[in-house]
Amino acid sequence: MAFSALIRTLERSQLSAELLSKLQQQGMLHLSGLPRLPKGLVASALAQGSQQHLVVVTATVE
Repeated sequence: MAFSALIRTLERSQLSAELLSKLQQQGMLHLSGLPRLPKGLVASALAQGSQQHLVVVTATVE
């Protein structure tokens, strides 16, 4: 399954609907405790579901 198909599937899930509702109420959402890949997929699905741009800032481990 391609990442775009996975993100579309996540976007249509009940979890995404609940997270989008929480995001709209609070204005921010912390996805702490998730590994990087699932966190990125959820963030991408939420951005696509809300039709917003997604900016990701990470620290490098060097």
